[in-house]
Formats: sequence, structure tokens, C-alpha cells
Amino acid sequence: MPKSGTKLIDRQSRVWTSADAKIFEQRAAEFTAKVTVSPEAALAYLKELGILTPTGKLSKKYGG
Repeated sequence: MPKSGTKLIDRQSRVWTSADAKIFEQRAAEFTAKVTVSPEAALAYLKELGILTPTGKLSKKYGG
């Protein structure tokens, strides 16, 4: 759910406007700050995605 006052990017359009690019840049920066705040946060996110196993090893799907 978007934050109050933010506009969703029009997913039907094939062309992004400069406003869409600014929204994306802001959201990407917020996401990066969130998942890289600490090594623990980064590992938790990789586990959530299934890239790492619950024990922190590389999952078989990714060559582990």
C-alpha cells in the first residue's frame, strides 16, 4: 500500500514519466535503506526471498 500522498506508477503505460522515475528512485532508496540498515536486516531479507536457508546457507536453487 502506498504511503499517503504518493501516486502509484501507471502499470498499464509502457512509458514512464519523469514523475514516475522520481517516485521509483525514492522508493528504491527507502527500500535499500531498510534492508541494508544492518547485516542482520540484510540476511533476514535474503532468507525471506529464499536465497538463503533459515540457517543462513545459500539455498540449492541458487547453487548452495
